[in-house]
Amino acid sequence: MAAKEQTKSSNLGDKLREKLRSSPNTMDEAAEISRSMSGTHINIGVVHGGTGGSGGPGAYGGTGGTGQGPNFSASVMHVNNNIYGASREAHTMLLPWFAPKALFNADTVAGASARRACTKNTRLTLLSSLKQWANSANSSPILWLSGMAGTGKSTIAYTLSEYWSAEHRLGASFFCSRNDEKARSRISVIPTIAQQLLLCNKAFAHSIESVPIDIVIPASSQHIERLLVQPWSMTIASQAEDQIQTKGFLVVIDALDEIENDQGAELIKQLIQVVSSSKGLHGLKFLVTSRPHPRIIAECSSIDERAVYHMEDIDPKEASQDVRHFLDVELADLPSWRRENIAAESGGLFIYASTIVRYLHPPNFSLSTKQKAKRLDMLKTTGHHATRLGEQYEFLIDSLYKAILVEAFPDVGQEVEISKRVLYCVVTTRQPLRISDLAALVVDATEEADNEAVYNTLKSFHAVLYISSRDQCIYTFHKSFPDFILHPNRSPELANSARSYFTDRAHDCLAIMNRSLQFNICNLTSSFLLDDEDKGLPERVDINIGSELRYACQYWAAHLMSVHNPQDVQQLSIVLLEFFSLNTAACHYTELATGCIW
Repeated sequence: MAAKEQTKSSNLGDKLREKLRSSPNTMDEAAEISRSMSGTHINIGVVHGGTGGSGGPGAYGGTGGTGQGPNFSASVMHVNNNIYGASREAHTMLLPWFAPKALFNADTVAGASARRACTKNTRLTLLSSLKQWANSANSSPILWLSGMAGTGKSTIAYTLSEYWSAEHRLGASFFCSRNDEKARSRISVIPTIAQQLLLCNKAFAHSIESVPIDIVIPASSQHIERLLVQPWSMTIASQAEDQIQTKGFLVVIDALDEIENDQGAELIKQLIQVVSSSKGLHGLKFLVTSRPHPRIIAECSSIDERAVYHMEDIDPKEASQDVRHFLDVELADLPSWRRENIAAESGGLFIYASTIVRYLHPPNFSLSTKQKAKRLDMLKTTGHHATRLGEQYEFLIDSLYKAILVEAFPDVGQEVEISKRVLYCVVTTRQPLRISDLAALVVDATEEADNEAVYNTLKSFHAVLYISSRDQCIYTFHKSFPDFILHPNRSPELANSARSYFTDRAHDCLAIMNRSLQFNICNLTSSFLLDDEDKGLPERVDINIGSELRYACQYWAAHLMSVHNPQDVQQLSIVLLEFFSLNTAACHYTELATGCIW
């Protein structure tokens, strides 16, 4: 893989263009994706492969159905069957930065996360206001929807994406998520949005072909100007005014605060600057949601106050009515007084109510009405109630999470330790893991991995964790749960134990690299060949670099940076120094890191 260093003159663009011309498979893949765009449903199975699984259980999102590859709606304008000829090269050039899991309903049949639309007849006032903003020719081109975790921002964003898609007005969507490497990376946001736009509009596809993508992509500061403003301006110039501006087209960016390294604030800053100083984005409007992160608040202060909505400002009575209606639908078999009690305890917070619903609907079996009532009685909430949505929500949801964990943890024995290890590992890993990978990480060096024990443990956490039917990885239902576990004030004992797992993960990663790395691990046939020119290299990478080693090479530094205890830092510094100064494994790591293995 060191061969990549030998040729400076061959840039990414040239190599990708050559690959386009010489690889029938790549061209066929691009054609298949483009042909599938001809209508309102776009099949992205060919983008990331795999067979679409079923959606989440009905209690928290309905059954998604099955199919070869997930379908999502993203039709903006009339999609031309000939768009493949116009966008083939630009589409293929953007593919490496495309984030399939970030599309609003990419998980509808894939089970990648628990996204869902608002329950019918809830959030009516807010949804109506947001639709009015979208339909107004004089409204701000950017609308910011702010709210604490669990207040329902993503559900609102999903509902509107679904609505605008059905109206053929959804230009693109990007749902940021810390659970997915590309969905949390700023460098993927604008390329993924551009990818959706070019596959829906022939003029935009023609315009973006002139962009030197291999130069622009690494410089994320140029993304908005070079991948959106310039090609969109050319699109407007080439089409009739009423084609673009009659109603306008919407781009939805959800959970901006989940972009890593605080880059979400920088992205919204640039977006605001562009739309306020340029006429090049006429016909595009942006709905952006986030938590009230200090930097994002500062950057959004210049947005028209009529286009700023705070979930905490929703009328408490209306919020409570919405939660009550949600519970009437999801827990119809319970007596009305039970549902009323849950609604009152929720304080208008949907995450509280939806967690209760999942708690009462474990996977693989059903509870009787009496069993559900018994579970509710066992929760024994601590009495914290939100008097105003958002002000006390942490106390409210924390009491529920604590009660669920008390029941999930076994009373005595080795099972307690296994449960804690599984929980801590899930909330501290940088990438969702499969059961087999998780089982290998939660045992001591002298123990044998027990996949069955880990699976049984996960079932006890069914209200807060789930196994995706698409990739068999373990996810949290909501980001408020790992926030709770890792917060030193909200759960001191759990947080202290969980944070020690960052140290353990760093140790594990270094140990795995020490044990598994070796010279020429992928059996390169010649040091004079570029990786692209070595036939069969991708297959050898998959065979020789397992998921455990791949994870270690990618995330050892991230875990190391999360360690703050001085003693742990000192200990890891010694281990790291030994790894890079006394061990040939460090050289082999460098060889691996210079190649395109992930």
